Amino acid sequence: MATVKLLSLSCLRNESSYGDFSPMAHYPSMPKYPKGFSVASGEEKKAIFSVNGMSCSACAGSVEKAIKRLSGIKEAVVDVLNNKAQVIFYPTFVNEETIRETIEDVGFQALLIAEETNEKTSQVCRIRIKGMTCTSCSTTVESALQLIPGIQKAQVALATEEAEIQYDPQILTHNQLLEAIEDTGFKAILISTGEDRSKILLKVDGVHTDNSMSIIESSLRALPGVEDVDIDPELKKLSVSYKSDTIGPRDFIQVIESTGSGRFKATIFPEGGGEQSHRQEEIEYCR
Repeated sequence: MATVKLLSLSCLRNESSYGDFSPMAHYPSMPKYPKGFSVASGEEKKAIFSVNGMSCSACAGSVEKAIKRLSGIKEAVVDVLNNKAQVIFYPTFVNEETIRETIEDVGFQALLIAEETNEKTSQVCRIRIKGMTCTSCSTTVESALQLIPGIQKAQVALATEEAEIQYDPQILTHNQLLEAIEDTGFKAILISTGEDRSKILLKVDGVHTDNSMSIIESSLRALPGVEDVDIDPELKKLSVSYKSDTIGPRDFIQVIESTGSGRFKATIFPEGGGEQSHRQEEIEYCR
């Protein structure tokens, strides 16, 4: 009798709240759909069930085999250690309730706890990149990121020393993104991921009136993802709080400079003093 190998959810990625049972299941499925029918890849769904009452590998095997006897099941994997079952199926031929009832018919209590379609998932992270001094540097990093499977969009801004990356968290982790950037020869530091709220200080040169600062403030507040804007008219400084998965510093700089029709220049506020000023000189020199 073949030994049943069970999967442990503890080995799965932390990015998903219900895991990714990536290995193939151990029991062959029945035909995925009736003969003569074709199913588009976009019609596939995934569901996670809690399964209570399992105490051994034989229990898990019974549940897995019962699910796979259903028409329309693409894959089913049962985890006895965490009392969960993941099922990938075609909703044209079977639904979550039928799968749940099938599990209960075997003798275990089942409850649907998560479901998703096979639509592309997306997450945004922002990474600080140290060591770039010219556009060739930022282009090198951006090109390297865009070649990685799972990257949906990547933008690297030399002026702010930041990369904004949209990626599929089911394929990549932000740690892998950090490693990819460092492989190009630059230091990478994670700033934020997902829905994290970020804050940035900007210095605006060329503004001579409070009215101009108020116009800039209103323009920034109108941007999607901006949650708050505070201004310091004396220092010509702006503090912007925002959702990093929606918008970023590059957008703020573009809006500020377009508001003044080229008369205003926005930069990251030089809290680091001489080091930041020296960096700006390096960038200007290399342009």
